[in-house]
Amino acid sequence: MADEKMILLVEDEAIIAMNEERMLRGEGYGVVLAFNGENAISIADTQPIDLILMDIDLGKGMDGTAAAQQILSKHDIPILFLSSHTSPEMVEKTEKITSYGYVVKNTGITVLAASIKMAFKLHAARRDLLRAHEKLSLALESGRAGTWDWDILNNTFDWSPEFYKLFGLDPAAEAGFPAWTAAVHPEDREAAGQRIQDALDAHLDLENEYRVILPGGAVRWIRATGKTYYQDGRPARMAGLCTDITELKQIEEARRKSEAKFRAVVENSYDGIIFAGADAIVTYRSPSYARINGFSNEERLGRSGLETIHPDDQPQVSAAWDLAIQHPGQPCTFEARLRHKDGSWRWVEATMQNLLDDPNLGQVLVAARDITPRKQAEEALRKSEARFRTLVENSNDGVIFCQADGTILFRSPSLTRINGFTFEERIGRSVTDVIHPQDREKLSRQ
Repeated sequence: MADEKMILLVEDEAIIAMNEERMLRGEGYGVVLAFNGENAISIADTQPIDLILMDIDLGKGMDGTAAAQQILSKHDIPILFLSSHTSPEMVEKTEKITSYGYVVKNTGITVLAASIKMAFKLHAARRDLLRAHEKLSLALESGRAGTWDWDILNNTFDWSPEFYKLFGLDPAAEAGFPAWTAAVHPEDREAAGQRIQDALDAHLDLENEYRVILPGGAVRWIRATGKTYYQDGRPARMAGLCTDITELKQIEEARRKSEAKFRAVVENSYDGIIFAGADAIVTYRSPSYARINGFSNEERLGRSGLETIHPDDQPQVSAAWDLAIQHPGQPCTFEARLRHKDGSWRWVEATMQNLLDDPNLGQVLVAARDITPRKQAEEALRKSEARFRTLVENSNDGVIFCQADGTILFRSPSLTRINGFTFEERIGRSVTDVIHPQDREKLSRQ
């Protein structure tokens, strides 16, 4: 049969071996016979064996326990010892060997078959446990974490190999508070110890963070979590996990410094800066923004940033906002008027950009600069030019503007009355074209 279990039966008495072989085959097992320890080792090395039934007393030469030890040094095969001896000395010989039972000969096939089935189950469970332990060890090593277990009643500790590595401790060091305390940074020892005591007293899960100093002087951050188990209201055991969070702490510190620099730049920027969500609700507002529209943070935080936009500018600003939301990372610039707290309107030039990749979330940065003075200057210039044009176009005198080379740029309507040429006929032509040849030299000298 393809799934037939193969048993190596090690027995020095041939008649007993053949009888046991017959009974085992009757139970559906395949059987290979070995009559001494050396033969058993050779078979285990060369043939697929699922279980070994090992007689302890194999006569002259190597006994069963010695053969079992050599086989187990190279193979993971469940061994079930057989013996006609029940003396404590004989049983004791098997206790230091990983085996799955001790069966007295002549107890019958029922007991033997049950012992074999149990051995297979125990071996499978042990194998699964070892695999789970290997996976756990790999996960702990990859995650730079170590487990710890404190038997509070007996004040004994069990630390995983990864725990020793994490704290830079000698694997031979005795697990306990003295070794742990010596590894913890002196500045953190008292607080770390107090948090353990507080968790015990308050019946809370342990949450602890502290630094350790490794033998080479390197400082690492540790996060310890644990759970306490109680008996009759008293703490009996605490177990948990320690994880190296140094990189996380370094990232947090770098982010804190970056945020501090960013805040210093923002809060001292001439431009007003706000942050808002996809719904345009303002979540942050720099101090300079208050200088633009006069409102305090308390008056505008939590409100829509579109509320203070001039009604005539609302459509273009809303369109720009939607564009920024739907195209993260793409800046959008516009000019609009903002209502000042005193009721006036201030012109701003603003750039908005969605800093998040998800358009449904939105973290929009808006940087606005007050351009009211420039707009006022532009409007004053426009009005001045309009008055000048009105004056020129209604003057009886002919007026022209030209470049340095004499090319005409502007020509007042009154010039048409003087020389009959239309505006279109003379713009872009030289001013000297209509001057009498005898007067051109005189004109060039002036």
